[in-house]
Amino acid sequence: MSDKQLDVDVAVVGAGIVGAWISYQLARDGRTVALADPHPGSGASTGNAGMLVPSYCIPMSNPSVLRSGIRALIQSHGAVSLARPLRPATLGWMTQFAWQSRPGRARRDSAVLCAMAQRSTALYNEFTEAEGLDIGLRRTGWLHTVRSDKLLAQESKVAEHLDGLGVRSKVLTRDETHRLEAGLGDDVCGGVLFPDDSALDPAATTAAVLSAAAGHGAHLVTAEVAGTQTDSRGRVTVRTHTGQQIRARTVVLAAGALTPALAKRCGVAAPRIEPGFGWTIVLPTERALAATSLVSAEDHVVINASATSIRITGGMRFGGSARTASATAADFADLRAAAERLLPAISSIDDPGHTWSGARPMTASGLPNVRCVDDHHIVAAGHGTLGMTLAPATAEAVAREVDNTSLRSHT
Repeated sequence: MSDKQLDVDVAVVGAGIVGAWISYQLARDGRTVALADPHPGSGASTGNAGMLVPSYCIPMSNPSVLRSGIRALIQSHGAVSLARPLRPATLGWMTQFAWQSRPGRARRDSAVLCAMAQRSTALYNEFTEAEGLDIGLRRTGWLHTVRSDKLLAQESKVAEHLDGLGVRSKVLTRDETHRLEAGLGDDVCGGVLFPDDSALDPAATTAAVLSAAAGHGAHLVTAEVAGTQTDSRGRVTVRTHTGQQIRARTVVLAAGALTPALAKRCGVAAPRIEPGFGWTIVLPTERALAATSLVSAEDHVVINASATSIRITGGMRFGGSARTASATAADFADLRAAAERLLPAISSIDDPGHTWSGARPMTASGLPNVRCVDDHHIVAAGHGTLGMTLAPATAEAVAREVDNTSLRSHT
């Protein structure tokens, strides 16, 4: 094996949390693996909320969010917003989203996402025990707060549906909510607690899974992939811009929002994935400002508080370009203001911390796209806001697809 060529069973393109878990799963199963990415562990895998949330498994494509999207056409801000110009691909994706948002469909698919999320939570716990690596995993629970009785009734109905899928919850009165979290804003009038949800450090988690994959023999190639080429013997050569090549029987495309462009470079059918831009602020703290993880049902701001930092996440913007859809200074200011309304102690932090804005890979249905696109290429992308939550279960699904491609290549 030369410095310029690796020969492996599987080449994984994309070293975010999904690609990292796929590489770890396959390498631990005894397959030889190469993982290619110019910036391993970056992107949405480090800029997300850092949550493992079976309670958030109802797909985004549902009637409520569809109504929010329609409102976004006539206003410039909100939980869901649109950037200009709207590309034809975005308009086509929105049409699909509207179709997928028909009543009943989201509830059926939530069972699939919930099962994946619950399996992933178990696999994270097994990972920390087996590998002895610290990912900041904390079973904090997740408190959905509301500022109106009407919204509390709506959140209670969602919790009732999730209870049928095995997701425990408790509807809290105003007094119960403030006893649980004494630092909440005065306008919080109740909430729903999901006690089994967890929080972690997303950057540390991605780095730990990459390290564990390497520990099981996976090769990390720090390079951008230019494309693939399949020979008559059924071997695929992955070409990189640095000149290094990876020869494999199977290639897994797991590059998040960049996966459609990557698929086109590889000459395979591109999955329909739309970038949904979000943004995050991470502030340093000397103590945990909240015992539970929090979300404001009105503002859609998520707070993940650890002993040393507080992570504030929000935003969902479609359309435009990376330049026009990325967060502005006003977006970050609005996000922080919403977080301070929910948890006023944040206003005492003078340090501006650091910010992130980037694209999440959104499918119209809300279900991740995990499938073989031909005899040698597998797509694993489109996890939306649930990449951290769904990555381990996705890795198991990809491992099964790799087995299927291997069987086909020998028949």
